[in-house]
Amino acid sequence: MVILGVVGCQITPLEIIQKDQYPISSNLEIQIRRAAMNASSAETARLFSSAARLLSTHNGTQQTKSIIARVKNDPALFSRLSRSDRFEVELIDLELKYLSANPRYKNDLIKQLEVLTPTTLVQEISALELAAQIQISMVDHVGAVRTLVRLSTYPSVDEKQLAERIWSSIKKIPLG
Repeated sequence: MVILGVVGCQITPLEIIQKDQYPISSNLEIQIRRAAMNASSAETARLFSSAARLLSTHNGTQQTKSIIARVKNDPALFSRLSRSDRFEVELIDLELKYLSANPRYKNDLIKQLEVLTPTTLVQEISALELAAQIQISMVDHVGAVRTLVRLSTYPSVDEKQLAERIWSSIKKIPLG
Protein backbone atom coordinates (compact mmCIF):
# COMPACT_ATOMS: atom_id res chain seq x y z
CA MET A 1 0.00 0.00 0.00
CA VAL A 2 2.79 2.43 0.88
CA ILE A 3 4.50 1.66 -2.44
CA LEU A 4 1.28 2.44 -4.32
CA GLY A 5 0.97 5.71 -2.43
CA VAL A 6 4.54 6.72 -3.24
CA VAL A 7 3.99 5.84 -6.89
CA GLY A 8 0.87 8.01 -6.79
CA CYS A 9 3.00 10.94 -5.63
CA GLN A 10 5.31 10.60 -8.59
CA ILE A 11 2.67 10.47 -11.32
CA THR A 12 2.75 14.03 -12.68
CA PRO A 13 6.07 14.71 -14.38
CA LEU A 14 7.86 17.80 -13.07
CA GLU A 15 8.15 19.33 -16.55
CA ILE A 16 4.35 19.33 -16.93
CA ILE A 17 3.96 21.14 -13.63
CA GLN A 18 6.71 23.63 -14.51
CA LYS A 19 5.35 24.34 -18.01
CA ASP A 20 1.84 24.61 -16.59
CA GLN A 21 0.49 22.96 -19.75
CA TYR A 22 -2.68 21.80 -18.08
CA PRO A 23 -4.84 23.64 -15.57
CA ILE A 24 -4.18 21.55 -12.46
CA SER A 25 -5.41 22.51 -9.03
CA SER A 26 -2.20 21.91 -7.11
CA ASN A 27 -4.02 21.72 -3.77
CA LEU A 28 -6.40 19.13 -5.18
CA GLU A 29 -3.58 17.13 -6.71
CA ILE A 30 -1.62 17.17 -3.44
CA GLN A 31 -4.72 16.17 -1.51
CA ILE A 32 -5.50 13.24 -3.81
CA ARG A 33 -1.90 12.06 -3.64
CA ARG A 34 -1.91 12.32 0.17
CA ALA A 35 -5.12 10.29 0.22
CA ALA A 36 -3.42 7.64 -1.92
CA MET A 37 -0.49 7.46 0.49
CA ASN A 38 -2.74 7.17 3.53
CA ALA A 39 -5.37 4.87 2.02
CA SER A 40 -6.42 1.95 4.17
CA SER A 41 -6.30 -0.59 1.35
CA ALA A 42 -4.41 -1.20 -1.88
CA GLU A 43 -7.68 -0.96 -3.83
CA THR A 44 -8.42 2.49 -2.41
CA ALA A 45 -4.83 3.62 -3.01
CA ARG A 46 -5.18 2.60 -6.67
CA LEU A 47 -8.40 4.61 -6.99
CA PHE A 48 -6.77 7.73 -5.58
CA SER A 49 -3.64 7.19 -7.69
CA SER A 50 -5.77 6.90 -10.82
CA ALA A 51 -7.59 10.10 -9.91
CA ALA A 52 -4.28 11.96 -9.39
CA ARG A 53 -2.87 10.63 -12.65
CA LEU A 54 -5.95 11.78 -14.55
CA LEU A 55 -5.61 15.33 -13.20
CA SER A 56 -2.45 15.76 -15.24
CA THR A 57 -4.25 14.95 -18.50
CA HIS A 58 -6.15 17.34 -20.75
CA ASN A 59 -9.66 16.47 -19.55
CA GLY A 60 -8.49 15.35 -16.13
CA THR A 61 -10.90 17.16 -13.86
CA GLN A 62 -13.90 15.64 -15.61
CA GLN A 63 -12.38 12.16 -15.53
CA THR A 64 -11.49 12.54 -11.85
CA LYS A 65 -15.09 13.59 -11.13
CA SER A 66 -16.20 10.42 -12.89
CA ILE A 67 -13.97 8.20 -10.72
CA ILE A 68 -15.11 9.89 -7.50
CA ALA A 69 -18.78 9.62 -8.57
CA ARG A 70 -18.36 5.90 -9.29
CA VAL A 71 -16.81 5.36 -5.86
CA LYS A 72 -19.58 7.30 -4.10
CA ASN A 73 -22.38 5.64 -6.09
CA ASP A 74 -21.17 2.07 -5.50
CA PRO A 75 -22.53 1.19 -2.04
CA ALA A 76 -20.40 -1.95 -1.78
CA LEU A 77 -17.18 -0.07 -2.51
CA PHE A 78 -18.05 3.04 -0.49
CA SER A 79 -18.96 0.97 2.58
CA ARG A 80 -15.60 -0.86 2.42
CA LEU A 81 -13.68 2.42 2.63
CA SER A 82 -12.33 3.41 6.01
CA ARG A 83 -13.81 6.48 7.69
CA SER A 84 -10.69 8.41 6.76
CA ASP A 85 -10.89 7.34 3.10
CA ARG A 86 -14.59 8.26 2.94
CA PHE A 87 -13.71 11.72 4.25
CA GLU A 88 -11.02 12.07 1.57
CA VAL A 89 -13.46 11.01 -1.18
CA GLU A 90 -16.05 13.52 0.05
CA LEU A 91 -13.50 16.33 0.37
CA ILE A 92 -12.09 15.69 -3.10
CA ASP A 93 -15.64 15.63 -4.46
CA LEU A 94 -16.39 18.99 -2.82
CA GLU A 95 -13.22 20.54 -4.21
CA LEU A 96 -14.05 19.28 -7.70
CA LYS A 97 -17.55 20.76 -7.35
CA TYR A 98 -16.03 24.03 -6.12
CA LEU A 99 -13.81 24.28 -9.21
CA SER A 100 -16.85 24.20 -11.48
CA ALA A 101 -19.56 25.72 -9.26
CA ASN A 102 -21.42 28.91 -9.93
CA PRO A 103 -21.46 31.48 -7.09
CA ARG A 104 -24.97 30.58 -5.85
CA TYR A 105 -24.00 26.93 -5.35
CA LYS A 106 -20.84 27.71 -3.37
CA ASN A 107 -22.82 28.44 -0.20
CA ASP A 108 -24.19 24.88 -0.36
CA LEU A 109 -20.61 23.61 -0.62
CA ILE A 110 -19.74 25.35 2.66
CA LYS A 111 -22.72 23.67 4.35
CA GLN A 112 -21.68 20.26 2.95
CA LEU A 113 -18.12 20.87 4.12
CA GLU A 114 -19.29 21.67 7.67
CA VAL A 115 -21.05 18.29 7.86
CA LEU A 116 -17.90 16.29 7.06
CA THR A 117 -16.03 14.82 10.02
CA PRO A 118 -12.26 14.74 9.57
CA THR A 119 -10.37 11.91 11.22
CA THR A 120 -6.88 13.42 11.25
CA LEU A 121 -5.27 16.79 11.85
CA VAL A 122 -4.21 17.00 8.20
CA GLN A 123 -7.81 16.42 7.12
CA GLU A 124 -9.05 19.16 9.47
CA ILE A 125 -6.54 21.58 7.95
CA SER A 126 -7.51 20.56 4.40
CA ALA A 127 -11.19 21.12 5.15
CA LEU A 128 -10.52 24.56 6.65
CA GLU A 129 -8.30 25.49 3.68
CA LEU A 130 -11.08 24.58 1.25
CA ALA A 131 -13.65 26.46 3.34
CA ALA A 132 -11.49 29.60 3.31
CA GLN A 133 -10.92 29.28 -0.42
CA ILE A 134 -14.67 28.97 -1.09
CA GLN A 135 -15.52 31.87 1.24
CA ILE A 136 -12.96 34.14 -0.41
CA SER A 137 -14.34 33.28 -3.85
CA MET A 138 -17.85 34.11 -2.55
CA VAL A 139 -16.54 37.47 -1.27
CA ASP A 140 -17.47 36.35 2.25
CA HIS A 141 -14.41 37.94 3.80
CA VAL A 142 -15.77 37.89 7.35
CA GLY A 143 -16.32 34.13 7.09
CA ALA A 144 -12.91 33.72 5.46
CA VAL A 145 -11.20 35.62 8.29
CA ARG A 146 -12.99 33.45 10.88
CA THR A 147 -11.90 30.29 9.06
CA LEU A 148 -8.32 31.53 8.63
CA VAL A 149 -8.11 32.46 12.31
CA ARG A 150 -9.32 28.94 13.20
CA LEU A 151 -6.67 27.62 10.83
CA SER A 152 -4.02 29.64 12.68
CA THR A 153 -4.51 27.48 15.78
CA TYR A 154 -2.89 24.51 14.03
CA PRO A 155 0.88 24.26 14.55
CA SER A 156 1.77 22.99 11.06
CA VAL A 157 0.33 26.00 9.19
CA ASP A 158 2.74 28.56 7.69
CA GLU A 159 2.14 31.59 9.93
CA LYS A 160 3.53 34.22 7.56
CA GLN A 161 1.41 33.07 4.63
CA LEU A 162 -1.65 32.77 6.86
CA ALA A 163 -1.14 36.29 8.24
CA GLU A 164 -0.95 37.64 4.67
CA ARG A 165 -4.17 35.84 3.73
CA ILE A 166 -5.97 37.11 6.84
CA TRP A 167 -4.80 40.68 6.24
CA SER A 168 -5.80 40.47 2.58
CA SER A 169 -9.33 39.42 3.57
CA ILE A 170 -9.58 42.01 6.36
CA LYS A 171 -8.70 44.80 3.90
CA LYS A 172 -11.65 43.74 1.71
CA ILE A 173 -14.26 43.85 4.49
CA PRO A 174 -16.49 46.88 3.93
CA LEU A 175 -16.49 49.27 6.88
CA GLY A 176 -19.65 50.81 8.17
